[in-house]
Amino acid sequence: MGRHLSNLPAEVTSFVGRRQELREVKRLLSGTRLLTLTGSGGVGKTKLAVRAAAEMSRSFTDGS
Repeated sequence: MGRHLSNLPAEVTSFVGRRQELREVKRLLSGTRLLTLTGSGGVGKTKLAVRAAAEMSRSFTDGS
């Protein structure tokens, strides 16, 4: 029962060197419902967003 299920994609590669950005994304998401990540293609925006969502998903047990 302790297992948390989600519809997020599984991470298939490691998450390296983005801890500061992850903290900032999570901080910003605590005060807004929508956050846009911008940057050049291939810099890891999707991986950062998925990791933040996974780490914050326990705070939104009803999905909202």
